[in-house]
Amino acid sequence: MLETLHFGGGITTLDALAVGTPLITLPSVLLRGRMAYYCYRQMGMMDCVVQSVPEYVELAVRLGTQADYRNALKAKILARHQVLYENPAVVRELEEFFEEISGFQS
Repeated sequence: MLETLHFGGGITTLDALAVGTPLITLPSVLLRGRMAYYCYRQMGMMDCVVQSVPEYVELAVRLGTQADYRNALKAKILARHQVLYENPAVVRELEEFFEEISGFQS
């Protein structure tokens, strides 16, 4: 799957990674173009994060033509994606943030 240049997919990124679909991304300088990058960084895998348009094209061709490589990346994503969906630390951080801004202490 290709993340559009300069503007990320958001929910589409999370949906793709949930089922192990490799998503190629070229992070932009703005948050809206860095969603997949942040997900991959959280997962500890940067295999589908590229630094240039030629790399983007090269990886797209490789993933589109080499089923073994694509399947290996899918397995790697599925082995690591739980940090995006089953991470109670994120919930705790949000709780702390909301308690802090509301002045409420549990």
